[in-house]
Amino acid sequence: MRIAHVAAKSLDIPMKKAFGIAGGAQERCRNVLVSVTLDTGTCGYGEAAPLPAFNGETQEGALHAVQSIGPTLEGRDPHSWKSLAGEIAERSTSASAACALETAILDALTRELRTPMRLFFGGAGETLTTDITITTGTTDDAAREARAFSAFRTLKIKVGGKDDHDVELDIARVLAVRDARPDAVLLLDANGGLSVDDAVRLSDGLKARGVRPALFEQPVAPDMEALAEVRSRCGLPIALDESITRPEDVVRAHKAGAADAALAASVFHTGAIAIPDLKSYLKSQHIEVRRFEDYAQKLLESVKFHGVAMVEFRHDERTGRTWLLEVNPRF
Repeated sequence: MRIAHVAAKSLDIPMKKAFGIAGGAQERCRNVLVSVTLDTGTCGYGEAAPLPAFNGETQEGALHAVQSIGPTLEGRDPHSWKSLAGEIAERSTSASAACALETAILDALTRELRTPMRLFFGGAGETLTTDITITTGTTDDAAREARAFSAFRTLKIKVGGKDDHDVELDIARVLAVRDARPDAVLLLDANGGLSVDDAVRLSDGLKARGVRPALFEQPVAPDMEALAEVRSRCGLPIALDESITRPEDVVRAHKAGAADAALAASVFHTGAIAIPDLKSYLKSQHIEVRRFEDYAQKLLESVKFHGVAMVEFRHDERTGRTWLLEVNPRF
């Protein structure tokens, strides 16, 4: 069995509502559809979903990356998808394109094997609890979405924006969500779109009104000293996302006291390092990872989930208490 052909084309899809984050809003999906056809005739699909407001990736860039790498995959064995994924990650200039190619190869392989991808990775669970995002917009939008998402117990609220962003609007939106869903756990995500002073003003404004979010994700742009200042002044647990692009970033954040948690998804998605290697590296730097890995493994085993998932915790070093925030399945 060999890969016979790799193709890609633009995929434009109108959205019911713009997906807004601090860096801007996307009103239309401008994605790339990738197909991988095997010499048996079986075809698998993957989708690149670049979000320029997040990291600058574009549809044009993703399409170019797929078209450059695709021909080098033809004639290769899809059973070697792990090594192929590593090659793709090393060569691709677009993380979303790499994801689409890897997914299309796996989709073609599992279709040929007549095995759902979920079962191919050992998954047995039928349900999994996660959160949902309330994007930027008006206070009415925030309240309406909070009510509409009644099935979700944890709500992640996008905050922050350009230089002239109105922090009072962020405060009002979070209060609207709290009033609409007093039962929900609230997370904030600024995608690096606030200054240190504005991040503290947002935190103080919410606490003064009786709202204490469980987590504040990437409040300011990637700057460990600035993040450490926010963490010290606002008193909320801080998680890093955009700041973590290399294994060394986790160590820098730890030494600077910049965060309570680090999301390493970007490190894995870009192929910078494999999960076991990152664990070994962090342990060599005297950063504890095993305890939370055990928690995550026990949780996933309890729901009979076997596959790729990101499990996020909040841990208070002062009290030793740990809270589960969310579980994001990756397939």
